[in-house]
Amino acid sequence: MRPKKFIIFIIRHIMFPLLLLLCVSSFSGVVAFGINGAPEFVPSFIWNAIATSIYLIFLLSYREKNCLIYLSFVVFEVSAYAILQPLTTRIVCGTEWLVLTMIPVSYMIVKAARLPRKSIFIYTAILLVAFVYDTKYKFATLPNAVLFLPGRRKIFIAQEIYYTFISQVLLIYSCNLAGFMITRIDSKQTYLRQSMDYMAKHDPLTKLMNRHRAMIVFNDCEQTRISDGTNYAVAIFDIDDFKKINDTYGHDAGDFVLKTYTKRLWNKLKEPVRIGRWGGEEFIVIFPTITDNLIFALEKIRAELAAQPIYFEGKAIAVTATYGISSSRQISSPNKIITDADSMLYIGKQNGKNRLVVSEKF
Repeated sequence: MRPKKFIIFIIRHIMFPLLLLLCVSSFSGVVAFGINGAPEFVPSFIWNAIATSIYLIFLLSYREKNCLIYLSFVVFEVSAYAILQPLTTRIVCGTEWLVLTMIPVSYMIVKAARLPRKSIFIYTAILLVAFVYDTKYKFATLPNAVLFLPGRRKIFIAQEIYYTFISQVLLIYSCNLAGFMITRIDSKQTYLRQSMDYMAKHDPLTKLMNRHRAMIVFNDCEQTRISDGTNYAVAIFDIDDFKKINDTYGHDAGDFVLKTYTKRLWNKLKEPVRIGRWGGEEFIVIFPTITDNLIFALEKIRAELAAQPIYFEGKAIAVTATYGISSSRQISSPNKIITDADSMLYIGKQNGKNRLVVSEKF
């Protein structure tokens, strides 16, 4: 595995860094107790050797779905080792800090990996038992001069420093997990807000503006006209004989026709022109500014789309639309502009369909 991919793997897999850290820690115990060779450290040497092997197996066969198994073993192993060490060596060398810092770590893993909530109470109880036992034993044995014999003094100091360091690393790990959870929650909330905002402004079928959003854009155009005199135009179009398409080819075909036709129209128009679904098979096109060739360009696009059949499940469907267009040049009320454009659409429907009808007030 390449270094970059390995780093990404560690970031994405919650338990992996903890297993790796404890594997290294157990292996360090194997080395330290193996070098010392004192009889009282043999049980700790054996325990660390077994723990290292198990952690290595977990790492080599790591699966995110096994987080509950991994964490349960970690809590048991750390707690049992913290109790085993003073029973066999008669000294407590920083393991109380290790089990204490495992409480926030296990809590964060339970939350981040969405493990059963009741497990955190079980883990906390086990770790607290080990912490209380180690702390009580340590304070009871500190006055004992045996701890500070030359050989034991070095081991005591070295392991106190070592487990303090490991505890600090675990705290950093739990802080990073907390940061990861906060980031994930923020990302989810941002996504939900964006999704809700998008749904509030767009038609779910065609992905165009919905009527509410179209009215906002329409009102913005009106405010611009009032402030600097920039006139705008509004076209309303309707798919001809849409009911016949639904009855002949089915409603799925009808939906496909609406999506395909409006997408083709959108691809031919240029910003800042906007398209919205006004209702049913009726759509609105808003031109924030009026160009000299606007009518010619729209008529050309309408004719091009009418000449292109839409294929649905291998069947060619002839699709045409009737357009009515008006502008703010001679009409001051936004509602009257829409009404005028809609009237032009109605006239087009009454006079053969498949055409663009321009209001005399345009």
